Amino acid sequence: NVSIVDKPCGAQDGSENLFTADANGNATFHLMMPPLVDTTETSMQVIAAAYHSDGKSYGAQPGDFGLNSHVQIAAIVPPPGSEAWQTVTNSSVAMR
Repeated sequence: NVSIVDKPCGAQDGSENLFTADANGNATFHLMMPPLVDTTETSMQVIAAAYHSDGKSYGAQPGDFGLNSHVQIAAIVPPPGSEAWQTVTNSSVAMR
């Protein structure tokens, strides 16, 4: 069985997880946060950005997926030591 737990990055009330694009669709978002728990064989860490089509913020909740919350991009954090982890950490595009 798959269990999905959505948690905000940064403040747990979701107050640090909001940005609004300008009329041209441009925005900048910067957030310092503690490291995520490692991905394991039984759990997976994913960072995602969702568009809220109703223009509202839902705090610590993600909103209703497909109704007013639409994931635009998501990145799976591979388990440390895995081949995928080595590819990410050795990549010239890895975050620094």
